[in-house]
Amino acid sequence: MLMNKATQFFHLLWAEYNYQLILVISTLISLIIESVLAQVRSVWRLIPQGLLFICIIYFFYTTYRLFKSIIPAPHVAYSICVGKPSEWFHNFAKRQQEAKLKNESICWEEIKKIYRIHESDWVFLSHEVLGENMEDWFYVTQNVFQHFWSLMKRLEEVPIHHFFFIAPPSIIFAFGAYVGKKVPNRVYHYENISLNPYLLVSDSTERYTSKGFDSLNQRIKENDFQDIHIKKSKGDGNKIIIVLDFTNHKINSTLIDEKQAIEILRVEHKNGIGHLPTKGWENLAREIASLILKYFDENNNIEIYVNTSLPLAFLIGSIVGPMKGIILCEYNRYLNKLCRCIDLGANELQLVNKKHEKE
Repeated sequence: MLMNKATQFFHLLWAEYNYQLILVISTLISLIIESVLAQVRSVWRLIPQGLLFICIIYFFYTTYRLFKSIIPAPHVAYSICVGKPSEWFHNFAKRQQEAKLKNESICWEEIKKIYRIHESDWVFLSHEVLGENMEDWFYVTQNVFQHFWSLMKRLEEVPIHHFFFIAPPSIIFAFGAYVGKKVPNRVYHYENISLNPYLLVSDSTERYTSKGFDSLNQRIKENDFQDIHIKKSKGDGNKIIIVLDFTNHKINSTLIDEKQAIEILRVEHKNGIGHLPTKGWENLAREIASLILKYFDENNNIEIYVNTSLPLAFLIGSIVGPMKGIILCEYNRYLNKLCRCIDLGANELQLVNKKHEKE
């Protein structure tokens, strides 16, 4: 294993600095031999040798940083931005996302060159402001899936994806449902602060148990919930409505077809807060998803109002999966009203992902 890594490292070193490395090493050897054979010894002869030695250290250091970024799997960013102007994304969000990757010691610029990844490959950018038409929501969500899987096809290895989200939470919930369990990923939350605004809230590569299971998929019994509070109300309908209220802007308006519900569950943080702590997001997602799946087992006619931060929506979707019978809804701030958005188990969305699996 160690020998294999060493071989990979020197192959990468050669690929990055081939002729420069030969030139520097040969010059250094020549100067050392000249110093040894010289009749008059001088400290000044050591200066060029020292500079060349520093140059070699630089080659090894930069190669080591790149080695950690692509071995055993390349670290590849993926950003979803829906409903925002292109200028805003490029001037602010994209710069902050790439700065975060740099802070994580990921050589993103070098990775893009090695794998020939262009901005159009790793950034899904849509200016469309979505309204009440579910077909528009379906169209954008389907395009996100197709765009993401097209990037995957270009990479020989299975990468570790770094996800950045700026989009309606229903789309990110659906993205998590179809993608979250299929690729290793790290998920970032945007904190509204000027310095280093992106916060890592989930890393799937660190969740695996000794038996190889992802701990995120382990259900929690309702009696064992520690992070969420549930308020239940009964009705005379035939469907379950689950309202996920985990932002500072709670859903207080009357729900769509509220009278058709057999039960309504309003779920929020146990402390009633919208600004979540910086830790414990994965356990919070497990509790919420466990609740959803418990009721889905009893009634496969569920509407979920997704009023959460985007990484939390992704994590919940990752656990719930692409279940038929779940409709995602949310509060549309452009229309100032609640809207049905995405049929999570739509056949067309299933087909997009099945097509990828066959390829």
